[in-house]
Amino acid sequence: FLFLGDAVATVGVVISLSLSLLVAFLGLSAMGETLNAMTLGGLALCIGVLVDNSIVVLENISKKLDQGKSSALSALEGASEVAMPVLASTLATIIVFIPVVFLKGITRILFSSLAKSVVFAMIGSYFAAMAVIPLFAAHALKGGQHQAAARRHGFLQLIRRAVDALTRMYRHHLNIALEYRALVLGGCGVLLIAGFFLAGHVGTELFPRADSGNFVLEMRLPTGTRIEKTTEFAHELDGKLRQWIDPHDLSMIIANAGVYYGYPAAFTPNSGTQDVFFIVDLTEERHHTSQYWVTRVRAHLDKEY
Repeated sequence: FLFLGDAVATVGVVISLSLSLLVAFLGLSAMGETLNAMTLGGLALCIGVLVDNSIVVLENISKKLDQGKSSALSALEGASEVAMPVLASTLATIIVFIPVVFLKGITRILFSSLAKSVVFAMIGSYFAAMAVIPLFAAHALKGGQHQAAARRHGFLQLIRRAVDALTRMYRHHLNIALEYRALVLGGCGVLLIAGFFLAGHVGTELFPRADSGNFVLEMRLPTGTRIEKTTEFAHELDGKLRQWIDPHDLSMIIANAGVYYGYPAAFTPNSGTQDVFFIVDLTEERHHTSQYWVTRVRAHLDKEY
C-alpha cells in the first residue's frame, strides 16, 4: 500500500496473492502433498516474489495512467511491456528448485515438498499478474493526471518522494557501473573465484544445530551381561553425570536398562540386558547449551571409561 500509494491497487495485489496461493494448494493436492512445515515453508519463502510480480505490473500500468492514457490502454500496454521480464524472473526462481529432483533419501523427501509449493505458487503468480491484474486495473483504476495525483497525497506523497529519490540514486549508480563496466565485471569475477575457494571452509549438515534442552546417552556393556550388573553400572554412571553436569543446568536423568522382549522392544534402542540408555533433561534456565554438555560428557567418558 505504501509503495503503490493506492488502496484500490493494493486490493488487486491481495487478489493476485490469494489466487497464487490457491493455485499452490491445488497443485499440492494433485501431487498428494499436505499442508505441513515444509510446504508452508515453501510458501513463506516465495511470498515476497508473489507480491513483486503483481506490483511490477501494477506500477507499470500506473505509469501509463500518469501519462494520461485510458485505463484499458494502460492495462494492455503496461502488462505487455513487462511480460517477458516477469516471466524471466519467475522462471529463474523456479529453475533454482529443479536440482531438488536429483536429491536422494530423507533430503529429497523433505525438500521436494518445499520445492513443489514454490513452483506451483510461482506459476500461479505469473498467470495472476499477467491476466488478472491487467483486467482488474482496466476496470478499477482510473486514468488521467488528476486521478494519479489524488491517489498520492499526504503522507503517501512522502513515501512517493522517497521511492523517487531511491530510483534516482539507483539510476546514478547504474550509469557509473556502465561507465566502468570492465572494473565492475572484473570485481564480480574476483568475488566469484574467492567464493569457490571459501566454499570448502563452510561446514555442511542436514539441519542446523538446535539447543533442544536434552540429549540421549546410549551405553553397551559386554554381550550377555546380566541385568543386575547393567543396573549397577547405570547407577554408577548416573552419579557421574550428576558430577559432570552443573546442577543448575540439570533437570533430571532417566535411565532405561535392558529390554522386555515383545511390543515394548519397538520403543527402545536396547537390544538386550547389556544395554542401557540415559535421557538427560536440562533446565530452561541453563547456562550452557545441550551441545556444550554433550561435548563435556563425551570427554569425561573417553577419559574414565
